[in-house]
Amino acid sequence: MKRYLLIIAMLLGAVSSWGQAANDQAAVLQKIVDLPELQQYYPKNADGKLKQLYISQSPTAFTTGVIEAMGNYKVQFQTPEAIKAKKADSYFAFRSIVIDNETATANVNYMYDISQESGQVKMLNISISLQKAGTAWNITNLNIGGDTK
Repeated sequence: MKRYLLIIAMLLGAVSSWGQAANDQAAVLQKIVDLPELQQYYPKNADGKLKQLYISQSPTAFTTGVIEAMGNYKVQFQTPEAIKAKKADSYFAFRSIVIDNETATANVNYMYDISQESGQVKMLNISISLQKAGTAWNITNLNIGGDTK
């Protein structure tokens, strides 16, 4: 009986840490999407309101837990094929995202000004490091290169 209780306790701890990992990953994603340095590159409607933003599920695929943790945030997670079918103006492609307890790093490509006719795309390369302080993630290093304005 003690062994079963121990196994149940271990499984509950693992599920709790998975949930926390999803919350941390969602918080880091949100921090990246909210970067003030990126706002000028986001597509807008004629009325000036932000168009839908997308995060590609390739090369990094995000779990259902991360997607749910993002809630009704301003991004949609889509396959590359779905993004192309929607004729999206822009999208994020996460090359890597690593979160270890109190630190996080990510390498992201942001594709924007996508021309459906010519197939031309502008791209920003984003490299970011963050440090966790309580429940908040603070940027410790940010490099943005590529087709900057």
